[in-house]
Amino acid sequence: MDHEQEWQLIKPHSETVVDWVDAGLRVISLKLDSSQITAFQRNKEEAELKARVEEAEKMMGLHPVSDLLWAEERKDRLQEWGGWQIREQERWIKILETKGIIISYRVTKETFRKLLPKNKSVQMKELRHPHQLGRPLATTNEEMCSYAKDYFQDIMMTRRPYDNVDDNMAEGSALWNNLTIRVSEEARIWLDRPVTEEELGATLRCMARGKAPGDDGLPVEFFESCGEALKADLVEMYNAIQAGGRLGKSMTRGIISLLFKKGERNEVRNWRPISLLNVVYKILAKTLANRLANYLPCIVHRDQGAFVLGRSIFENVVIAIEALKLIEKEESNTAVLLLDLEKA
Repeated sequence: MDHEQEWQLIKPHSETVVDWVDAGLRVISLKLDSSQITAFQRNKEEAELKARVEEAEKMMGLHPVSDLLWAEERKDRLQEWGGWQIREQERWIKILETKGIIISYRVTKETFRKLLPKNKSVQMKELRHPHQLGRPLATTNEEMCSYAKDYFQDIMMTRRPYDNVDDNMAEGSALWNNLTIRVSEEARIWLDRPVTEEELGATLRCMARGKAPGDDGLPVEFFESCGEALKADLVEMYNAIQAGGRLGKSMTRGIISLLFKKGERNEVRNWRPISLLNVVYKILAKTLANRLANYLPCIVHRDQGAFVLGRSIFENVVIAIEALKLIEKEESNTAVLLLDLEKA
């Protein structure tokens, strides 16, 4: 019995469809981890076969009589190693055919991307304290995490003593009462409609490939390849969430990773944090974002140029340049303020 059949059998015993999908994807993730261990074991096996051949070669030339025995032993060990390589080659041919590299008979950008080795990440080996220059360099994981925490806690938390990060600022605020822009009832119904398999397929087609997955290790390519098997179950789960259900455990989990940008590597300011989220969550988020994109131009003020369909941030740059020219020409007493949110 394969994984999909077993997965379907446990569905009636799951508390919710979200828990059921969550558990199934976690099993697939663990199986992928197991395949990485298997690859390590194959490399180890080849290294042992190679070492046996080298051992026989070292023993040759020590004595005329033993040379004949070791020459025969070397021949047998080479044959054993060669047989292993042939089996590996046959296995790789099947893998490449599955990936569409050999059977397509053409070299594409996607082909090269599949064959290229993974990029080596830049590692953080030491950190200066972001504020107290007299502090020693942090070199252990615990010390570097402590320095990084001091930095991000400072820029992401309020410095006003009377504020509490646990306060719900929406309570007691009249902000929403002052907003006059509303989407129509027809638009609201369209935005809240159930997810369909066709919509899910369209979302998958527009999602970027070759991106780092979340902690489950399942990239967009996995959901694209297994779309026919997973679509109906994913749609059922997403609609259960839209109807008031909770997100699955894997959908609410992310990995915060620091990417080096430029400058000195021991300065935490030169590292940008990103959250690696699981694709099963990103599919739902992208689906809803695609819906909202149709109505954002109507409800977001025209002064915002970025992240709105049909607008460009370069329009704002041009407006700023023209405004500065006008101010200079009219010799106006005007102040221009640039606000840059650090690590926004």
